[in-house]
Amino acid sequence: MAEIIRSTGTTTSEQYLAKLCETTFLNLWSYPNIFRDQGKKRDGDGKEVTDLMVVCGDHVILFSDKTIKFKDTANLNVDWNRWCKRAILESADQIHGAERWLNFPERLFVDSKCSQPLPLEIPSPDIRKVHRIIVALGVSERCKAYFKGGSGSLLIKPALKGNCHINPNCEEYQPFTVGDVTPDKGFVHVFDDVTLSLILTELNTITDFVNYLTKKEEFIRSGRLLAAAGEEELLCYYIEHFDKNHQRAFVHPSGSDEWERDEKLVLDVGSWEEFTSQPQYKTKKEADEISHLWDDLITKFTNNMLLGKTIDPYNENFDLRVHEKTVRLMAMESRFRRRILSQQIYDAIGRAEPNKMYIRFIPNSIVEENSSPYVFLQFPTPLSNWCNNYEEYREIRRRVLEVYCKGHKLKGLCDKYVIGIATEPPKYSENQFVSEDLLLIEFDEWTEKEMQEVKEQCDKLGIMQDNKLKPYMIRAWEYPEILKQ
Repeated sequence: MAEIIRSTGTTTSEQYLAKLCETTFLNLWSYPNIFRDQGKKRDGDGKEVTDLMVVCGDHVILFSDKTIKFKDTANLNVDWNRWCKRAILESADQIHGAERWLNFPERLFVDSKCSQPLPLEIPSPDIRKVHRIIVALGVSERCKAYFKGGSGSLLIKPALKGNCHINPNCEEYQPFTVGDVTPDKGFVHVFDDVTLSLILTELNTITDFVNYLTKKEEFIRSGRLLAAAGEEELLCYYIEHFDKNHQRAFVHPSGSDEWERDEKLVLDVGSWEEFTSQPQYKTKKEADEISHLWDDLITKFTNNMLLGKTIDPYNENFDLRVHEKTVRLMAMESRFRRRILSQQIYDAIGRAEPNKMYIRFIPNSIVEENSSPYVFLQFPTPLSNWCNNYEEYREIRRRVLEVYCKGHKLKGLCDKYVIGIATEPPKYSENQFVSEDLLLIEFDEWTEKEMQEVKEQCDKLGIMQDNKLKPYMIRAWEYPEILKQ
């Protein structure tokens, strides 16, 4: 497989957006400057489709980035209308145009010469979930001056629709305010100078991010929101409220799913600032630090994939679109879940003993839909001293990992699939080369014969025996309780 060379953005704002998105969505799923081959002539360039595209499973996120100077002509309506038209309304047209090109994935490329196709598969229209985001920069200072304070983020008023954003004759018209930009099409989110980095920093996994976008779209078009002082106030309300399934949601302030007729919510300025000043918020941020181990682990695998260095031990021709699924499942874990996974891996590393295999099974969460079960195997090289070389050691390790994964299915500890991760014990591998193996085992239809074969393999290796299985309970709180002095 050839190396995949991704753009880093062409303008300063695009480069900033690219860095934010790579941190949130990681490098394999985030692609700045996507081009189409329409109108391309021989050695010429294709036409840009979108400033940045994220493709991860069923989700496609399209970004349109515009930095437009907010001029001062002494006529505020004129200034706002000119800025809004260029930064928001025209961007909305471009982003809907980009969406249409998703139906022609074979004509999408990650370079202007259209020589390198988009390496990921665009989901089919029947399952595709498209999220449209306008990044409109250059407005925060004038916005703050207009509202005589606040953060400088645009006011959100859902009743403001379409061209009424720039029509002073509309009843809902107000400068520095956004609503439903394209009410007759898919919803378009507008992030500004203040809220772009805030949202991508707070919701810094693909699952946390798209869950918020999806529920925000539904809430705004439900008619239950009268106004929000800014995107950050909307985010604050979302983080603090949960539905009956224990999922964050824009429910009634009482926690109920029921709203009175014509009842609408107003989110005033200051909620986000107050929320982030709380000790619980700061403690959560500290607790989340360990979760970046999971990000680093994913990136180890994806870096090799992008560099064309990943080897499929079972297939001579490495197919990125096949192997991407395994790391994608890992990337679909939420930030809270990544914290739990990282804690479990650190604990397993600490408990490993010299020259012994150590296994840790981490089940999927019954609360989080996008969580997966994992088998983490530490396999010391001294166990395979009889191997002729390191490649043979890796082969043995992969086979043992596969048996462990299937053994957990045999014991009823996982259902449709399990992800296996194997490595030398880091605790005893200081200053040595350490490799990782990644394996996805899917269980479509297991026959009695296959189950018996796995049982025999487990018995032969002396693993997954009932008297050796030690269950344990994982208890965790997203916002850790603060102990009183």
